Amino acid sequence: MTLSFVPSFPEAQEKGYRDSPPPRVTMYGTMVGRKVVFERVEIDDALGQREKNIEEAKLTYEGWLGFIEDNY
Repeated sequence: MTLSFVPSFPEAQEKGYRDSPPPRVTMYGTMVGRKVVFERVEIDDALGQREKNIEEAKLTYEGWLGFIEDNY
């Protein structure tokens, strides 16, 4: 399972580099029952493409993913 998005909310754009497009986030995971367990997260921004630490990614995106799960 792959989830790819470009965050466009103000908090995410404030963290980007000036005069550069917002980063693309790509999350890779597998289905476990009815849930997706993400195992790898990549960021593609002005610095290039790199893997994000999974624990850091969890803290960054957990609330956003919970909101989606609860509302969609």
